[in-house]
Amino acid sequence: FLQTLVVSAGALSVSSLLTGCALDDDNSAKPVSKYFPQSLMSGDPTPDSVVMWTRVVDAGNELKVILQVSKIQDDFTNVVLEQEFDVSPDTGNCLKVRVTALDAKTFYYYRFVYKKDGVAYTSRVGRTKTAPAINDDTAVKFAFVSCQDYLGRYYNTYLSILEQDDLDF
Repeated sequence: FLQTLVVSAGALSVSSLLTGCALDDDNSAKPVSKYFPQSLMSGDPTPDSVVMWTRVVDAGNELKVILQVSKIQDDFTNVVLEQEFDVSPDTGNCLKVRVTALDAKTFYYYRFVYKKDGVAYTSRVGRTKTAPAINDDTAVKFAFVSCQDYLGRYYNTYLSILEQDDLDF
């Protein structure tokens, strides 16, 4: 069951969901570039791939965005992927990329870069993790939340999830 769940299309990396939208590595909130109003997200981890997503907004037609993926360090000194993509208003300026050829059960840091008038604007840094190898006999620890009550504001549950360093997904 867990193996199927890890590899299934609906699995989300809770660690990337929370770190991608919350805090950078120094644990202080930083202003997000105005060009990435929804920040970033990752999900659908498999042993060798993960989906990364963002939305970039700026007046104009086609925009170019660079995706950078770094292995282990979040300072991007060990970049394993740096690729430019076209973003179109036809897709709501959203970019969704499946990054492949990754190592199983490994953390990756990622960010998106939008260049305008010679200045590079970056999204927040996200962290994601690939699933264990299919034949890997290892324990996997999940956090699961359901039935969000937006009006009741019961978001404090997410804080306890953030405090658990040993979560895989």
